[in-house]
Amino acid sequence: MANGWTPERRARQAEMIRTWRPWEKSTGPRTPDGKAKASVNADMAQGCTPEVKDERDAVREFMREWKELLRRHRDLLRRANGHAGACGFLPARCLRG
Repeated sequence: MANGWTPERRARQAEMIRTWRPWEKSTGPRTPDGKAKASVNADMAQGCTPEVKDERDAVREFMREWKELLRRHRDLLRRANGHAGACGFLPARCLRG
């Protein structure tokens, strides 16, 4: 095997782990500090530093605000023109003025 584990060694190790049952003794982080550290493990594994995460969150917030602004703008145009297309959007001819 590439990692040096023979099938016999793997089988022996698997059997020992089944007798130890370490998953029954695992508690995870117990302190608030430990929980805070563990909560960023997945982000760090993906190469997402706190700075990158903050930037990503800022972009998402900007996009939410932008979508809301566009929604309001479309609603105002619909009201100004007095109608909307069957799909809920204005036909292009209504926007040409």
